[in-house]
Amino acid sequence: MKFSKIIQIVILLIFHLQFCNAQTCNLKKGQEEFTKRIIDIKDYIEKEKAIDVINYVNELEKLTNIKSESDINYFGKMNPTKNDLIKWNEWYENKKEIVCWDDTNNRLFIKL
Repeated sequence: MKFSKIIQIVILLIFHLQFCNAQTCNLKKGQEEFTKRIIDIKDYIEKEKAIDVINYVNELEKLTNIKSESDINYFGKMNPTKNDLIKWNEWYENKKEIVCWDDTNNRLFIKL
């Protein structure tokens, strides 16, 4: 009897942990934020507009699994290329229905 009680508690804990860690997918905001990052990087390349390019490049690399061609220095990848934009845009066009925004952590993620 004790063993079955332990199993029930373990199952409830696992269920609870999965439920608590679930991210809410804000699809519209995810699409807006991804597009904003692409536009900002494009402006950075073409107009030398100041943005937080290192974080944007890191975020898009992690999200898409497409590595930037930019040079790496002490601070990170600072010079994304037009080719990077093309690849990230192509990825987005094929996957935009799974690009989500997590309002709690203020970040993009992929809906599984």
